[in-house]
Amino acid sequence: MAEGVGDEFAEEIEDSTVRHVDRTGIGTSSTWGRRAEHPNGPGTSWEAITGLRIQCNKVHDVGGDGIVVQTAKGALVEHTHVNGFNRTHAVVIAYETGVLVPAGGTFRDTPRHPQGPL
Repeated sequence: MAEGVGDEFAEEIEDSTVRHVDRTGIGTSSTWGRRAEHPNGPGTSWEAITGLRIQCNKVHDVGGDGIVVQTAKGALVEHTHVNGFNRTHAVVIAYETGVLVPAGGTFRDTPRHPQGPL
């Protein structure tokens, strides 16, 4: 984790398997999310996660979104399999990101709860 505002850091989430979780399968978050486009965001400034790569993962049976990317710039999601998520949520969703590129992989619309939360 970066120590102060202005630090840049790159992250990789690779070769993971996530099963049977109640909310998000794979996700990023930051407390440096305040900027003109999001004036009520967390923290006092904007500092994006850069170089984020989410690749070669398997996400099964999640109660919410499969993959959530927040406060990232140039994120890449590829070769990741998402199967079994909540119908009222998303397979891959991005908040406060510069770019999210779903490049490859299997994103299957096989909801965990077809009618939404129980």
